[in-house]
Amino acid sequence: MLALWLALVEADSLALVEAESEDSSLLLGNVLGLPFIEVAALVEADSLADVLALWLALVEADSLALVEAESEDSSL
Repeated sequence: MLALWLALVEADSLALVEAESEDSSLLLGNVLGLPFIEVAALVEADSLADVLALWLALVEADSLALVEAESEDSSL
């Protein structure tokens, strides 16, 4: 997923992150696989470094939630 995101940035997709319209935020959410509320936080970020750090934090949080959900299922 990170490789895809970096490829999009290299392809001048940073404009999607910097755009402040809901349409472009939804498009970015579809590309990155993030819900709109998380994309809204990315749009508010001031720099590419902030965007990357926030995106990585969101991915980590989603991964932890998935692991916790799987461990709850296996304990049943």
